[in-house]
Amino acid sequence: MWLVVAVVIVRVVPRQAEVEFDDAIAQQTNIIAANPNAEAHIRRGLAWQAKAEFAQAAADFETAGKLSPQNGESPRLLAWLLATSPSADARDGQRAVGLAQEAISKGGVHPALLADTLGAAQAEAGDTKAAVGSARAAARNAADAVDPHIRAILPEIRERIALYESGQPYHDRQIGKALPIYGYGFMLFLGFTVGGWTAVHRAERIGIRGETVWDLALWAFFAGIVGARVFYCIQYAERVFFDSVGGQQVLKGPVALVFAAVNLPDGGLVLYGGVVAGVSTYLFYCYQKNLSVLRMADVAMPSLLMGLAFGRLGCFFNGCCYGDRCELPWAVTFPMGSVPDMALVRQGFIAPDETLVFALHPSQVYSSLNALLLAVLTAVYFRYRHRDGAVLALGMLAYPITRFVIEYLRGDEMGQFNTSFTISQWISIALFSAGLVYLAWLSRRATATPVTLQERVSSAA
Repeated sequence: MWLVVAVVIVRVVPRQAEVEFDDAIAQQTNIIAANPNAEAHIRRGLAWQAKAEFAQAAADFETAGKLSPQNGESPRLLAWLLATSPSADARDGQRAVGLAQEAISKGGVHPALLADTLGAAQAEAGDTKAAVGSARAAARNAADAVDPHIRAILPEIRERIALYESGQPYHDRQIGKALPIYGYGFMLFLGFTVGGWTAVHRAERIGIRGETVWDLALWAFFAGIVGARVFYCIQYAERVFFDSVGGQQVLKGPVALVFAAVNLPDGGLVLYGGVVAGVSTYLFYCYQKNLSVLRMADVAMPSLLMGLAFGRLGCFFNGCCYGDRCELPWAVTFPMGSVPDMALVRQGFIAPDETLVFALHPSQVYSSLNALLLAVLTAVYFRYRHRDGAVLALGMLAYPITRFVIEYLRGDEMGQFNTSFTISQWISIALFSAGLVYLAWLSRRATATPVTLQERVSSAA
C-alpha cells in the first residue's frame, strides 16, 4: 500500500498537473484563434509559465500588452517572470525593473502586487535596498487590502522581505518539475511506521499476529487524521471558513470551504480530536474481530506516544503549536512569513512590514521529548504489568499531567470558558479524571491472563 501511495505521489500527481496545463493551453489557443484578446493570452502565458516554458510565456505576456496597452497586468506579469524565473536564462533584472515601473504607471492592478513585483525586479537587478523598501510597501498594502486573495499573499511577501534583507533575490519554484515534501506529513508517516513496527513486536510477544496490528493501525490512523482535522475546523472555524472583508467575517464560497476543510499542508490538526476518532475506530475494530480491548490498548499505548513524538517534530517544522515568548538560551525564532510570525502579525505584535522576529519557547520540541519519555516508560511497564489495561491506565494519567503543564509554555491558544485554561488543558483535566475512574475500575479486575485459543484464532482472522 505504501508503495502504491509513493508511486501516485511521485509519478501520477506531477503528470496530472502537466495534463491540466496542456488542457489550459489548448483551450486558450482555441479562444485566441477565434478571437485574439489580452485575457486569453495572459491565461495561456500563465499555463506556459507553470509548465516551465518561459519563452512561450513571455511571448504571450508581450502580446497581451500590445492588445491591451492601457492595462498594467501584462507588463507586471512579464516583469515577475523576468525577475523570479527559476531558469537563469529567462531572467533579466534590469528589464524587469522597467516593466514593473511601466505597470505602476499604467495601473489597473492592486498596489500590493505592483510593489511586490517591483521589489522582486529590484532584487534581481542587485538593488536589494530598494527591493526591501518596495516589499515593505507591498506588505502594508496587502495587510490593508479588502480582497482576501491579496491578504493571503502577505506571508509570502514577508518571506521575500527577509530574503532581500539578506541580499538575495527571490526565485519561484519550478512548478510541475519539483515536488515539495512537507515536514509535518513526513513526520506523521515516520511516527506511524515506527509506532506500528514497535507495536508488532509487543503484540507477537503475547501471541497476537503482526498483520492484525497493522490492519488496526491503518484504520485508526486514517480515522485519527480525519478526527483531528474535524476538531481543528470546529475549534478554529472562524479562521478556517471565514474571510475578513471590510472588518466583517464573511463565509467563504463553496469551493473555498471544501479546500479549507482539507488543506492539511497549511497546518491544522488537534490531537484530542484524533484521539476521539481513533479510539472509536479502535473499539469498533476490536468488537468486529473479537479482540481483547484492554490487551490491544496496552500494546498500542507506547506506539501512540512514539507517534506523537514524531508528530510534534512535524509541528515544529510546520510552525504550528508554537510557544510563548522566551528569552532562554534554547529559544527559537521562526522565519518571517511562518505560522508563528503571521499569528503575531495578525495579533498586532508585529507590523506587516516590520522585520522583527520574536524568540519563542520550542514547545513542539518539549512536547516531542515528553512523548518520547512517556513512550519509553509505558513500553518498559508493558513487560511488568499485572493486569490487561494497566499500560493504558498509566498513559491516561501521565500524559494529561505533562500536557497540562506544557500548555503554559504555548502561545497559540487562549483561555476558554472565561478562564485562563486553554481548551487542551480542560480536556487534559477530563482525561485525567477519566483515568482515575478507569484505574479504580481496573483495580477490581483479575490480573493479566495468557492468550486464549479464541484470541489466537481471532487475531489470525
